[in-house]
Amino acid sequence: VAGLAFGLAYLIRPEGLIWWALYLLIGLVTCMRRKSGWRALGVFAAVFVLVALPYVIYLYRITGTIQLAGKTGISVALGAQITEQGTAQGNDFGTMLDRTGEEVLWLSSEQRDYSLIDTIVAEPRAALRRLVINLRAVPDEVSGPLLGPALLALIVLGWFGLPWDARRWQQNGFLLTSLLPLAVVPLFHVEARLLAPLVPVALVWAAEGTWHLVEWGQKSLALWPKLRILQVVWPVLLVGGVLLMQLQGQRTAAAVGQASLMPSHRAAGEWLGANSAPG
Repeated sequence: VAGLAFGLAYLIRPEGLIWWALYLLIGLVTCMRRKSGWRALGVFAAVFVLVALPYVIYLYRITGTIQLAGKTGISVALGAQITEQGTAQGNDFGTMLDRTGEEVLWLSSEQRDYSLIDTIVAEPRAALRRLVINLRAVPDEVSGPLLGPALLALIVLGWFGLPWDARRWQQNGFLLTSLLPLAVVPLFHVEARLLAPLVPVALVWAAEGTWHLVEWGQKSLALWPKLRILQVVWPVLLVGGVLLMQLQGQRTAAAVGQASLMPSHRAAGEWLGANSAPG
């Protein structure tokens, strides 16, 4: 099941490959330490390969080379432009034509001319500057609509509501390790949707913080028998309030994202109007 899930994740976004590779490495280390579990790990790897292989074959048939992602090159160029200029609207790498003038660069084989390693080697100072800009943007993106202040408060409570014994170190260490693939995001550009894999892990910690807060409220209200009904109402109010705040945050994030796309759509329409034959 895990191999299938990671395979489907890879088909949705190529970054799913990074998570699969991470857990494959964790599985290898675990099997070596326990000297068992090799069959399960093999099934995990084989199922992923079977699910992912048709896409790799498809990329090979249309590009003539073995590739694991179909837009890495354009993502490098586009990410650099967004980081440097703050936007990719207008004559950007996502909409501009290739050298033939007959195909957009996004769908052209020329996008393979862009490489993250080549970009860093060619302009190391510029690459470092973009990395610093992106790293500075991470706190704002995380504390904004992606998580929000209420969820962040619950996460902190979940982290420090109880002492970290050996079991909690192991559990939280595993969750933190699962976030390591997000380290590649600042190499391109940072925005909330690219940090979305943080959300499921954050919800685990927030749920623990919610439990601590519910337990605190119920034990505090238990001192007043006449307020016993509030012991039932308190968890509902707490969870409901957090959900409403998160819903508003998601609406805000969606509105910001859509607003950033609309000018590009208008620009595309204006270009087509100016460069297309009447009728």
